[in-house]
Amino acid sequence: MVDALEAVRRALRPRGLVFDLQPEATYLPTVAVRDSRGRRSIGVIEREPDEDVIAAHEARERVVRDGRFVQVASLRRTYTTRFTSLSDFEADRRSHTPVWRLARGVRPRLMDAWRTRRDGAVIETTRRMTISVLRKRVDSSLPARDRSDDEERIPT
Repeated sequence: MVDALEAVRRALRPRGLVFDLQPEATYLPTVAVRDSRGRRSIGVIEREPDEDVIAAHEARERVVRDGRFVQVASLRRTYTTRFTSLSDFEADRRSHTPVWRLARGVRPRLMDAWRTRRDGAVIETTRRMTISVLRKRVDSSLPARDRSDDEERIPT
């Protein structure tokens, strides 16, 4: 990932921006069923730490620490994925590596909620992302302490 950010840095003009979106390194996605009665929370999906995601976060921190970029904004956001069938939900859950597991008791609650759903119901999973805006240093060959003119912040 450091190599990818370095390749982007070489292609950028001075003060060029990079938007880096990554899943949060550690969080538990939630599961709910939404229909005309509202949203019913079902539980969480257990997921093991993803080494590739952890490495991507570490790479982003490293290029900032090494002075190649200035981090001008950092945000955390949630997003919801909706599924119209149990099979689509299961296919998505199994597609993650390592495979996401339903926490104890979630499967029977989900099956019950899906069995008693109203027309138009969906299964929702809520996930969390980090968004970082990185700006290329004007002269990234200078030591970090000599680049105070690069430290201005973009309002968030």
